[in-house]
Amino acid sequence: MNTERYTAEQYRNGEHIRRPKGKKKGSGPYRNALELRFANEQKKRLLVGEIAGYSFETEKLQITFGNFPEYYIPDHRVDNLDGSIDMFETKFVNSIVGRKAIMRAREGLLKLKIARDKYPDRNWYLVEWLDGRWVKTEQ
Repeated sequence: MNTERYTAEQYRNGEHIRRPKGKKKGSGPYRNALELRFANEQKKRLLVGEIAGYSFETEKLQITFGNFPEYYIPDHRVDNLDGSIDMFETKFVNSIVGRKAIMRAREGLLKLKIARDKYPDRNWYLVEWLDGRWVKTEQ
């Protein structure tokens, strides 16, 4: 798992590009268009100096899910200029269709809430793209 943080200069040079095992060439590390859209927004913020760093799925956090140890990998990590850390989970909350998709979303939101309680030193957000803008819900 890639755990590096990238600077604006590294983004300009293309050093941030990585591809997980099993992904087709050219598909990038993102699972859907929503994750890609959010990542592009954070990359723009990094390049103009609004944030200190950005990374995608770079932290594997151990949480307790029921009686079993479980791992949670937040979608996005943003390092702010003031030293605080924001963790973001991107979900199609209001447009989920299908039983499996609903179950995955509920499990993801539950893991997000458990991680928020276990790691209170970070700011936890659920973000959704609605009406042409990002809607951020603090969890």
